[in-house]
Amino acid sequence: MSAATKHWKRYSRAPQEFLASGHEHPLLLQVLYNRGLQDSTAIQSFLKGEDAVRENPFRLTDMTQRGLSIGRMPDRDRRGRG
Repeated sequence: MSAATKHWKRYSRAPQEFLASGHEHPLLLQVLYNRGLQDSTAIQSFLKGEDAVRENPFRLTDMTQRGLSIGRMPDRDRRGRG
């Protein structure tokens, strides 16, 4: 991909009150804000991994085994038939 075809999405700055209200580094708070985590309960839940299945599908039951079985498939089957 050439530099001319890249498209960067710019987010607005998080409100100063939001950045000042947390115990986390302001840069981390900005990233979390951009992800839609905009209150302390959601942020703490995310950082503690309480909703890890939604954020990391590899924490689903048997996901590691499924990933290994896909890894054993021939390349032609992994790419699809298109």
